[in-house]
Amino acid sequence: LTVILPCAGKGTRLGLPYPKEMHFIENNTALIDLSLRHLEPFKESIRAVVIVIEPEKEALVKYLGKWRNAFKIVFCYFDTNNFEWAGSILSAEFLFGNMNLVLLPDSLLTPPADDSLVPAVKRSLERHDVAFGFVQEERPERLRALGALHVDVGAKVRNSECVGTH
Repeated sequence: LTVILPCAGKGTRLGLPYPKEMHFIENNTALIDLSLRHLEPFKESIRAVVIVIEPEKEALVKYLGKWRNAFKIVFCYFDTNNFEWAGSILSAEFLFGNMNLVLLPDSLLTPPADDSLVPAVKRSLERHDVAFGFVQEERPERLRALGALHVDVGAKVRNSECVGTH
């Protein structure tokens, strides 16, 4: 399994003086740490964690040094021919493996209580070409700002809309 963490955003909407992935939500725990904690119990089955960054993200690179003994971490730069978070993922395409998991490192993920993230994704990828983790959102203003997936009752993605991509 190759894990891709798109971290190239500038966080300008939040007005933070540091990368939003490094926003601390608990003592010594940044948002990106939560994504990596989901992976830690399965580190033996993870080929690499690919972090897509912009050149000005040196602080993030330094911060992630604390995870260097847990995972093989590979950094790649955002390809400026691409746009938004989808372009961040495409910037890492040359590092994709047979099974790939994209985690948005500025999101709080909570897998179902009876399952954990990595096994659920691996099971899905054994049967399908792509797997999405999603959170139901009903607020129109959030959907307009962030884009949306149309997911049917059987949890199959029927359509998607990505805001800000070209």
